[in-house]
Amino acid sequence: YVVRDGRDVCTSFYHHLSNQKGDAGTYDAGFDAFFDDWIDGRLPYGKWFSHLTNWADGAQSDERVLVVHYSEMLEDLASAVARIATHIGVPTLPTNCVDALTFAGMREKARLYQPVSVEWKEGYSFLRKGEVGDHARFFQAHQLERFKQACVTEWVVGAPACYEASIPKHLFGLVIVNV
Repeated sequence: YVVRDGRDVCTSFYHHLSNQKGDAGTYDAGFDAFFDDWIDGRLPYGKWFSHLTNWADGAQSDERVLVVHYSEMLEDLASAVARIATHIGVPTLPTNCVDALTFAGMREKARLYQPVSVEWKEGYSFLRKGEVGDHARFFQAHQLERFKQACVTEWVVGAPACYEASIPKHLFGLVIVNV
C-alpha cells in the first residue's frame, strides 16, 4: 500500500477529477471548493482519512500488506523496489526493472498505467508530475491549517501519523503500521 502526503493526494486528485470528461464525470468548481469537498469526504471514494485508517488497520493485522511511502520511492526507488520484491518473495529483479519504474520510464509507456475507463481532457496526462510538494502551489494558509487540524481529529493516533511534515519521512510508514 503506497501512502502519500495527504496534501499532495488532494492536489493530485483535484487534477485527476477536474481533467476527466464524459461518463466518468468531472469537477468544475475550482480547487478551493474541491479542498472542502475532499476533506469533508464528499467526493468519490469518501474521506482520505478513513481510507488511510482502514489500510493502516489492515497493515497492522495482515502481514501481506506492505506500507511504502511515495516519497521513499522518489528518494531511493531501487531500495523501495527491492523491499517490495523481498516482501512478495521475488529473489532477484531484472537490472532494467528500476529504470522502467521511474516516473520518466512510466511516462514513456503511459498507456500501460493510465486508466482505460476514463476519458481525459485534451492535453492532460494521468502521469502528471511525479513529485512531492506540489500542494504548496495550491493550498492556502487556512487550508493547510484545516488539514493539520483534521489530522488531529480524524486520524486515530493524532497529527504525527498523517501530517508528514511533523515526522521524518522514513518513519511515516512505520508509524502507520504501528497504529
